[in-house]
Order: sequence, then structure tokens, then C-alpha cells
Amino acid sequence: MEFVCIIPLEPRSWSRNRTNRGRVYRDPKDTAWKRGAVPLLRVAAREACWVRDGGPVVVEIVQVFKRPKGRPTMVHGGERVAEVPREVWATGERVRLVTLCGKDVDRLASLPLDALVDAGVLLDDGQVVELRVSKWWAASGRGACTEMRVSKCGWDSEEVV
Repeated sequence: MEFVCIIPLEPRSWSRNRTNRGRVYRDPKDTAWKRGAVPLLRVAAREACWVRDGGPVVVEIVQVFKRPKGRPTMVHGGERVAEVPREVWATGERVRLVTLCGKDVDRLASLPLDALVDAGVLLDDGQVVELRVSKWWAASGRGACTEMRVSKCGWDSEEVV
């Protein structure tokens, strides 16, 4: 059993909670992203007749970021270390996003997993036994989004149930 949900919101990488005099504050942009994603996840799960049972789950998260006007380059220590090849960028198709700071896949996975728990799809994100996260620049003329595929898997095999 599985379902797919496309969330038409700019992906957010999890930001650390801020504290002030012992109080913890969540970044309001993180909260707004989850507020937009949770209802969409609930609808997708309901349409797929998803049953929340606490068993092992496989999650695939594809983060698609708005395509910049120019071809992206990565600079580290003042020198250019990598750039998207001109012929690849010119196709206008989706291109893998490589960064040297920020947009780390572990931070990108945090908010979508929290949204799955808040939507009632998962009891806890500890149910996730396999997690695949990828990040892309959007194709020309396409917007940013987060695509999520959630699948149940067997207890003793890699086979998706």
C-alpha cells in the first residue's frame, strides 16, 4: 500500500528552534509550510485508504527548488569547485541540486516527516525504516514543490506491501 502527494510549496530546510529566556520559538516559515502540507497529506492518505498501523514504512521525498535565472556554481574557500555543465542547464529539464552549505538532505527531510506525523499518516517518524531524499532545480517554467511517496513494507523483507 502506498500513496503519493505533491505539495506545491517551496521546500524548506529545517531551521533550529530559537530560544529566548528559556522559551523555545519555532521558525514561523516552518510552521506555515507544515500548515499548508498537512491537509494535502491527509487528503492523499484518505484517497489511498491508508491505514495507520505502526508498522515499517518507506518514505521518498523529492524536493524541487525554483530554478535560478543563471547557471548555479558552487564556491568553496573563494574558489569555484563545481558548476552545472552548460549543456545540461540549457536543456531546461530538472537538474540535480548540489550545495556546499544549507539545503542538506538531512535537514530537508525533517519538516516533511513531521508533517506526516501531524497529518496522522505515521504514529511517529521512527516507523520510517528507509528514507530516500533528493533535491533538484525545477525544470524551466515549473514551480517549486515537494513530492512525497509513502509505502508500507514487510517486517522481514525489502518488498513493499
